[in-house]
Amino acid sequence: GPVDSLLGSTHLSGYGSTGYQAANGWRFDVVANVFDEDRTNGTPQSINSTQWRQGSGEVAGAVGGGLLSARGFGGTQDYRQTFTTVNATRTAETLIRDQSVPSMSAGLGGQWFRAWGAHSLLVGTEGRYIDGTSVDTPYAQGQPLPTVEVGGTQRLGSAFVQDTWRPSDRLTIALGAHGDVWHSESGQTGFSKSSGSFNPRASASNRIGES
Repeated sequence: GPVDSLLGSTHLSGYGSTGYQAANGWRFDVVANVFDEDRTNGTPQSINSTQWRQGSGEVAGAVGGGLLSARGFGGTQDYRQTFTTVNATRTAETLIRDQSVPSMSAGLGGQWFRAWGAHSLLVGTEGRYIDGTSVDTPYAQGQPLPTVEVGGTQRLGSAFVQDTWRPSDRLTIALGAHGDVWHSESGQTGFSKSSGSFNPRASASNRIGES
C-alpha cells in the first residue's frame, strides 16, 4: 500500500591502530573501532539502528626485574528501535513506541611476570565497570507519553597469583590462587547484590622418562 517503503540498511565501520617501540624495550599500542548500522523496515517510521565505539590501549616493559603488561579499554553502544501500527488499508502509519538502549563499559587490567632461579612468579588483576539503560517512550495518537527508564550498573574485579617451581628437571610444582568479586545495582530501585569467590590451586607433574 501507499505507506509501504523499501527495506534496506546502511553500514559504516572503521578500525585504526598505532604503536611505539622504545629503545629500552617498552612498548605502547592503541586500537580504536567504530561501527554504525541503520535499517529501514518497510515503512517510513519503522527503523532500528546500532552505534558502537570501542578503544583500548596497552603498555608493556621491564619493571622490578620482571615484565609488566598493563591495558585499559572502554566503549559505548546504543541501540534504537521504533514500533508502529499500520491501518487496514495500509495508507497510514502511527508511531506507538520509541526505545533506546544505551550502554557503556570500561576496564583496567595488568599482569607482572618474573623468574627467580627455579621459580616463575605471575600476578595479575583486572577490573570492569558496566552501565546499561533501557529508555522507552510510548505514544498515543501521535503524542508522547511519560518515558520509562530502567537500568543498572555492574562492577567486576579479579586478581590472581601463581608460582611455578621446578626443583628438578623432571618435577614441576605450581601453587596459585584466584579471587573474584561482583556487584550489581539497580539505577531505579534499591536492589543491590554482591558476591565473590576464592579459588586456591595446587598441582604437580613429574616426568618419569625421557621424551
